Amino acid sequence: RDMDSIYERVSVLINPIYDHDGCGTGRVMMEAMRHCVPVIGMNRAGLMENGGMKLPRNATAKKWVRAIEDVRSNYASFQAEACRAFDRHDAEAELNVYTKQIEGLFE
Repeated sequence: RDMDSIYERVSVLINPIYDHDGCGTGRVMMEAMRHCVPVIGMNRAGLMENGGMKLPRNATAKKWVRAIEDVRSNYASFQAEACRAFDRHDAEAELNVYTKQIEGLFE
């Protein structure tokens, strides 16, 4: 399916990443922000640098629900921040991180 048509229908992306993502963002977060979709994720390096609502790794389900409610109640603000976050994103720097991780596998 065409991802643009999916993101047009999405109001918020919830992405609880853990230790498997070296950059802490993941492509799906940047795709969401490219479409001005607010992102709620873990308080990890990539998301902290790029924007989005950050929750601690040990956040309870209630905290996740509260975060979703916050986004819904202040949607225009979170949507504008998602757009700005994508504009600030440095794709080349992110690619360099992934490249180094992959190269490290062969050393």
